[in-house]
Amino acid sequence: MPRPAGFFPASALQSNLRYSLLPRRLVISKRLAQCLHPALPSGVHLKALETYEIIFKIVGTKWLAKDLFLYSCGLFPLLAHAAMSVRPVLLGLYEKYFLPLQKLLLPSLQAFVVGLLPGLEEGSEIYD
Repeated sequence: MPRPAGFFPASALQSNLRYSLLPRRLVISKRLAQCLHPALPSGVHLKALETYEIIFKIVGTKWLAKDLFLYSCGLFPLLAHAAMSVRPVLLGLYEKYFLPLQKLLLPSLQAFVVGLLPGLEEGSEIYD
């Protein structure tokens, strides 16, 4: 099955880590958000999260804050329907890349918190 036009696999991103700008950010963010659809298996979600991490390493804090709206549409709703194997990876991604944004996260803070609340279960050990 051919890949959609403009879709970059994670290996192509990893080979170009020296560049700080991601080409075709809108197309890539749309495809990654599609990979986080609730009907897809957790393996697809994990690969998409791996690709998000590579992207966040490439763009850095400055560009992540500017393009947060692109990546948040796929990431923020994920926790509510994510499998138990996906949740720690997603929370680690939030902790490593989103929380250091501090004040730059304020425009998206409400969506961030709303995305976190449905996935939190009282008494769960995973969130310690």
